[in-house]
Amino acid sequence: MSSPNINLGKLSLKLASRFGASTLRTSSLLQNSTFKPLSTSILKPLNTRTFLPSTLIYTSRLYSSASLELPDDKLVEVKGEKIPLGRIDFAVSNGLPRLTIPLQTPGTGEVKEHSFILHPELTLSNLYHQIRDHGGDIKLVHVHDSLKNFSIGARWTAGASIDDLIQESTMSDAKSFYIITDDTKILIRMPSFKERTASLNSQLINLQSRLDALNRVKHKCDVQANRTSQMISIGGFAGLCTYCGVMSKLVWVDLGWGVMEPFTYFSGIGAATIGYLYFLVTKRDFTTDSVSNMAATQRQIKLYVENGLNIDLYQHLTQQANRVREEIDRIRTSYN
Repeated sequence: MSSPNINLGKLSLKLASRFGASTLRTSSLLQNSTFKPLSTSILKPLNTRTFLPSTLIYTSRLYSSASLELPDDKLVEVKGEKIPLGRIDFAVSNGLPRLTIPLQTPGTGEVKEHSFILHPELTLSNLYHQIRDHGGDIKLVHVHDSLKNFSIGARWTAGASIDDLIQESTMSDAKSFYIITDDTKILIRMPSFKERTASLNSQLINLQSRLDALNRVKHKCDVQANRTSQMISIGGFAGLCTYCGVMSKLVWVDLGWGVMEPFTYFSGIGAATIGYLYFLVTKRDFTTDSVSNMAATQRQIKLYVENGLNIDLYQHLTQQANRVREEIDRIRTSYN
């Protein structure tokens, strides 16, 4: 029985005679490599990434990334090899990720950058379809992890979601992943936290500068309205003290208890009735704080109008600033 090396040699000669010398070179690589049997557990998919035969194929495949003629700023050197560089940006308007990669234009062969909007809910198969449509004669498209030393890692299955790929790549040490089109590998760089939030920070600074100008006017009006509330509370206490003093003088000095008893009774009932009617009309709590707060609110509105403060615009800008801060915090969480 012939050895496996002899069988591989015969196979390479048959392939060379049928498909040409390029196949002979690939077969010779296979002949010189020593492959050990893999257990069936390794061949099973691992979540959204898999080491299916692609691990063997891509470790022995000869890439031709240098065939894409690009300027130096569009290339990155990895282990002495010039690799085309793509990037992920995030739209300011809707926050959707946008993939930009260099592809050859069908017919002309000219290399141009193509951008694809990535919807996080869709799968990688949708991205593969778009790349094949815009990349001329591209037959196969795969996505692989980028390890810390920028070597090619595990392959992602076509059914994995784009959102999972972006999240995993964002939290990885390399902050990147590979897109492999036939024999060309393209390194896709993820933006840093500072780059991704630059537009949001600019928007927040702009909103905060507008809010600061409105806050100065609002603070001035609020201080004056708060003084009005305090004056009402003090005035109410002073009124009660005055009432008690007048009633005491009339009862014990001027008229006596026999004359003042019905008057004090009906004045007390009348004051309680007026107060109860006030709370029924305003539908507020039966507390003195609600009275002072209502007076302060009315004073605030009047002062806002007098000082030209648009309270609706102020509330709108405040809500926008809070949404931007929440978005920045969400992105910070995604960067771990």
